[in-house]
Amino acid sequence: MVKKEPLYISITNELRTAIESGDYSNGEQLPTELELMKKYDVSRVTARKSLDSLVMEGLIERFPGKGTFVSGKVNIATQKRTFGVILPAISPCFGTQLLYKISARLQKENINLLYMGTEDDQYTEAKVITDITKTQIDGLIIWPASGEFIGKELLRLILEEFPIVLIDRYIQDAKVSFVSTDNYKTIEKALKYLIELGHKKIAIASKLSDHNSSIRDRLLAAQLYLSENKDGVNYFGGVLEIPKFNREDPKDIAEKKAELLATLKKFLVSNKEITSFMVTEYYPATLLYECLTELGYSVPDDYSIICFDSPDFSLEHAIRFTHLRQREDILAEKSVDLLLSVIENPHQIQNNLIDADLIIGETTKKI
Repeated sequence: MVKKEPLYISITNELRTAIESGDYSNGEQLPTELELMKKYDVSRVTARKSLDSLVMEGLIERFPGKGTFVSGKVNIATQKRTFGVILPAISPCFGTQLLYKISARLQKENINLLYMGTEDDQYTEAKVITDITKTQIDGLIIWPASGEFIGKELLRLILEEFPIVLIDRYIQDAKVSFVSTDNYKTIEKALKYLIELGHKKIAIASKLSDHNSSIRDRLLAAQLYLSENKDGVNYFGGVLEIPKFNREDPKDIAEKKAELLATLKKFLVSNKEITSFMVTEYYPATLLYECLTELGYSVPDDYSIICFDSPDFSLEHAIRFTHLRQREDILAEKSVDLLLSVIENPHQIQNNLIDADLIIGETTKKI
């Protein structure tokens, strides 16, 4: 029985014939790996192996981020790259600068930007990834939507080794580069500050049902630091679950506020030594603030609150929370740096963790 030749050899032979017959002239661009995958219904590894064989024969040249061209006089200067950027719903407290800073950096690099949003929904994310990868993009920066499991389209890209960089979140055990805030180091900075103010029992407040790697890291980091502090004192004051709510829906806010009020009353009675709260996000911190005030407590006289990413207010009359400000400018710059590096070195997984700034506001005080 005649042994069937590997798929990559069949594709290599077909491309070689097309080049030698003049279907592709010197300097002309060949189909991308993604186009070969779709045309022959093969994996990225197979498509790449076919092109690698032609490179070894000297028939084609590959230029990272530009494409693959028939050997000869190749004018890659006219082949402008395009990066895709996929972000979830951006809020005033975090994300507003990410797209702007990424866009500014890509302009400097003479790289086109194709942006799409997901509203932090995995079903929308799957459709967006399908749509954006149908276009001629050379790499992708994506802030993954929250979910209990990895979105199937995102997982497909990772398994196919498409040039991709995750931003803000990461996927456990996945071989993919990412850039994120160093949540462990940042949480430690916040808790050290509260302890220096004299707080002996610190509660953690968070939306526990949120499937988000950053929130999980903040929760774990806070619990570990408070329970295992080096000075021998256990500062851990428990975990207060704050219900998820739609910040654009007044009715939902009112319902979740009533729910939190009932939970908070019981929590404070059971944890009378607590004097401060470490909240993993800004909007849950605002709901907690309102509930404490409605119960007759003063912030920061009775309870201090520290959270992540309070918006910058200039003339508005609003509470200035003591908060940890994530460095969106650096996250944006590093995500582009990382994607350029991934394209040059596709098998080298890299991770960048960025420290955050502690901004002292009106919601914390010395006791």
